[in-house]
Amino acid sequence: MNKNVTELFCFVDDFCKAINKNFAEKLLPNSKKPTRTPGITHSEILTIILLYQQSRCEDFKSFYTYYLKALHGSEFQNLPTYSRFIRLKS
Repeated sequence: MNKNVTELFCFVDDFCKAINKNFAEKLLPNSKKPTRTPGITHSEILTIILLYQQSRCEDFKSFYTYYLKALHGSEFQNLPTYSRFIRLKS
């Protein structure tokens, strides 16, 4: 993985873990657990969005389909299709 991408992912992942721990203490218990887990984590989603903000691409779809999959596809092993990613991040 590219050093800058790795550092960014580690920072975002640590942040997500801290937020999840903090929210878990404050939320009401939920008996329903999701049966399917997405192949991409919240940390990866946030990292991709931050990479887009740092890029010079004009729109997110071009960034995702051409730049991200071509240059960083090996770093994000379980990248969903563009339309699935948009549904996951919403």
